[in-house]
Amino acid sequence: MDYNTDSGTPEGVAELPPDTEALAEGLGASWTIPNAAALHEKLMQRCGELPSTESTMVLELSGVEEVDSTGIQLLLSLRRALHERGQQLQLLHPSFGLVMALTLYGLDEQLRPLVAPEEHGS
Repeated sequence: MDYNTDSGTPEGVAELPPDTEALAEGLGASWTIPNAAALHEKLMQRCGELPSTESTMVLELSGVEEVDSTGIQLLLSLRRALHERGQQLQLLHPSFGLVMALTLYGLDEQLRPLVAPEEHGS
């Protein structure tokens, strides 16, 4: 099942740590089965490039327009790979459709979204 994300981005539940850079470039708008292999390769490459001194990889996902169960599996695979390295995954500004898919699969608590501090007026 695909989810369109024309409804905007919901507010997140945690703040982006100061001086943390979010990865967004080249991840694409469609997190669906036709793009799974290329996305998996990009995500695993970025996982391998994350310095061991960094505790968290932050993905900026406001540009995700389509997501299916494959896209969710990619996020879980990345999260597992990071966990094996002692690191974490955080989602910054996930699109409405991505949040809805995470909620549908019961993963909204495990893959909680972040918001930047300036969005709260902090």
